Amino acid sequence: MAGDWRPCDQCGGACVADATSCLAHAGDQEQDTALGQFSETGRLDVRGVVISEPLRMKIMKAAPCDDDDQPIFAYALFGGATFEGEAVFVGHRP
Repeated sequence: MAGDWRPCDQCGGACVADATSCLAHAGDQEQDTALGQFSETGRLDVRGVVISEPLRMKIMKAAPCDDDDQPIFAYALFGGATFEGEAVFVGHRP
C-alpha cells in the first residue's frame, strides 16, 4: 500500500520524519522522537500503517491534551491505517 507519502520499507505505510520506516516499524529511538514531536505539535502521520494495540496506547499517551486532559489530534493523518484493537475517536471540530 502506498499513497502520497514516502513508503515504509517493510509495509508501505507513511515513514516517520527522515526514516525509512513507519511508526510501527521504526526503532525505539525513531519512534520516541516521532511521538515526542507529536506531543509538541499534535501532528501525526500514520497513513497506511497497521496500528497494534500497544502502538495505539503509545500514541494516546503521547497525544497533547486540552484543559480537560482529553487528547487532541490537531493534525493527524490516519487514512488507510488499520487498527488491530478497538479505536474510538469522539469529538468535534471547532
